[in-house]
Amino acid sequence: MNTSRIVIHRAFKILRRNLSTLNIEQLLSEENKVKTLESFKKLTKVKYGEKIKRHAAILIPICVSNKNELSILYTLRSTKLRTHKGQISFPGGHMQDDDGHEIECALRETREEIGLKPEFIKVWGTGSQITPTFGISIVPVIAEIRNFDLSMVEKNPEEVDEIIPIPLERLIDPNFFHHTQFRTPKGQQYVLPVYTGGKKKFWGMTALVTHFLLLSMLPKDVYKIRIPVVAPYTP
Repeated sequence: MNTSRIVIHRAFKILRRNLSTLNIEQLLSEENKVKTLESFKKLTKVKYGEKIKRHAAILIPICVSNKNELSILYTLRSTKLRTHKGQISFPGGHMQDDDGHEIECALRETREEIGLKPEFIKVWGTGSQITPTFGISIVPVIAEIRNFDLSMVEKNPEEVDEIIPIPLERLIDPNFFHHTQFRTPKGQQYVLPVYTGGKKKFWGMTALVTHFLLLSMLPKDVYKIRIPVVAPYTP
């Protein structure tokens, strides 16, 4: 066995040991929800763009199966869509005039996209407004789905190609974590995470929100990943 395989094997053993000590009920306790939301609101105060043309909300579904296994639910956006087609994302979309608030928008869009009924969804709360470079502000809504099974969801083929739950152990595994560097037309540079532990890698705002959730919700000895500081790119 070569050195790189030994390192990966050791990292996986440590990861499994940390996961085995993780108490799911404690993780989903009211005390941890308060702590998670407090941290998440601080981390999501992100502003990359200046002009806001529209407002949107997304749902972050934390799914707990009957076997007490935890995953986060994503969608693969339909190739029929005009923007971000074929990319991994959270269910969500633009605010409509009759949406009373961001939570209402996130629940409505989730039902439209993946058929998940509101009665299955226990909302924890919201993060802060995130402003990407493409002119749409995004408010992430954290929610919990107990006794989750794929029979509870059904994709809308006009918007979603696939519904993808990714197990927690894949998301926190450092072997499946990378980063990418972006540069705006005005020269602003920033680094965003990339996750490769699911069926398809994902990056951008979906990855950043995932990273912020895991940092906020999990103990530091379970999720040790940090976004690296990278020297500015000069062409």
